[in-house]
Amino acid sequence: MTEIRNTVEAWSGKVVGKATRPLRLPTAAPRCFRSQQQWDGYRALANYSAGDGFTFCTDCTPEHRAEMQAQGRCRFPKTVFVRLPTGIVVGRRRHGGRHKHRSRSTKPAAA
Repeated sequence: MTEIRNTVEAWSGKVVGKATRPLRLPTAAPRCFRSQQQWDGYRALANYSAGDGFTFCTDCTPEHRAEMQAQGRCRFPKTVFVRLPTGIVVGRRRHGGRHKHRSRSTKPAAA
C-alpha cells in the first residue's frame, strides 16, 4: 500500500537550499535514528543544506515510518508523504499528532 500523495501545487517552501531562518532541530537524537552519531552527522548536513519548512520527517519514507512505528520509535506517526511536481517525495508532519510543529502542510491533489 503506497502512502505517497501526488500534488499539483508547488510547495510554498524550499526543500533544498539554505534556509532563510535557523533550523530548530533537537540536539538529542530522535528515537527514529540509529545513534547519536548518525543524528549529529545528519543534523550538521541539514543545517548546511536544508530549506525553510524542513523537519527531520521531511527526509523520512513510508517504509521507515512504518518500521519505526512498529518499534514504538516514531514520534510523528501522522506524517504524510507528498510527491512534489518535481517528483521528489517529502514527509510532511500533520497537525493533530502528539506534538505541535511549525512546518507547513501541503494539500494533496484532487482526485
